[in-house]
Amino acid sequence: MFRKKIESFLFAQPNLDFRIFVVRLAVSLVTVSYVLIGPFDRFHVDAAPLLYRPVGPFSFIPELGYGGYYFLKYAVVVSGITFALGFKSRLSNAVFALTYFVFAYYVGHFSTQLFSYITHLNFFAIILCFVDSSRFWSLDWVLDPSRRDQPYSLARREFASFALAFMQLYLIAFYVQAGVNKLLIGGVDWFLTGATPYYGTLVSGTEPGLALTRFPWVFKGVSLFTGFFEMGFFLILWKRLRWPFAVSVIGFHFGILLSMNIFFYQLSAVVPLLFLFEDTRDHRKALVGLGAYALFIGALMSLTPLPARPLGTTETPLQAPIQAQPTVRLSE
Repeated sequence: MFRKKIESFLFAQPNLDFRIFVVRLAVSLVTVSYVLIGPFDRFHVDAAPLLYRPVGPFSFIPELGYGGYYFLKYAVVVSGITFALGFKSRLSNAVFALTYFVFAYYVGHFSTQLFSYITHLNFFAIILCFVDSSRFWSLDWVLDPSRRDQPYSLARREFASFALAFMQLYLIAFYVQAGVNKLLIGGVDWFLTGATPYYGTLVSGTEPGLALTRFPWVFKGVSLFTGFFEMGFFLILWKRLRWPFAVSVIGFHFGILLSMNIFFYQLSAVVPLLFLFEDTRDHRKALVGLGAYALFIGALMSLTPLPARPLGTTETPLQAPIQAQPTVRLSE
């Protein structure tokens, strides 16, 4: 029985074509928005001679000048939008996956700290290259109606299911390892004292976050919730808990934004879309819901970054300097 459930999860996920369509939109549009809105500007041109230090098997990627950098950046944008529309899906997906991989590698090697919360976009874009993502609501599907009736072999369907399962398990592993690492590095105290989020808010927090530091017990609750949420994230596989976890993901990351001015929308926006829609049959209604969800995430993105008042800068703003009054010398 348990073995059959695992096989079904890996190779026979329900409502597959529509859910792959949702993933196609999510991965491409989240990536495009991040590349356009994120901190990728002239800094990566002007600072390249000083800061670009490629390492690893792709260290052959050279330093890019102005033209090369912006060509790569907008190649990601154009191919991402083309892939989202489902036009020449195979080609646009391949170009999108390749250009974003090179782009993410390039900008990531301007620092010794690589941010792991964006690597899922690379892996997801790559695995989608091996899936027929144009089977549902794509320009390819509209321009060539015969594609709708083409046979979909069992092997291709099983791999599409496996691709979806891989993405889900990747995100589960991401959250679980985040919680386990906190336990390994900070011990049980990380979750009981609340010290890490408390001092993180003090150092780089927002005005609402700094206001919360007057109540240290709140951060103990935050730490406990973080531990249960991250290390228990595998429970999202239980169908009854998928909606609570999907809502909690947004709330969890929005709370980090409100307190520490960090918003991992590149991660949190994708999570609900990967785990829901199993039972969706009214696709037009679901499309309206996806549009509303996109507006909601866009509204949250517009808040980033919030006005921050970190420790040491919370004093009232300095007023204009007082004009020196002319000295009056009293006569003796």
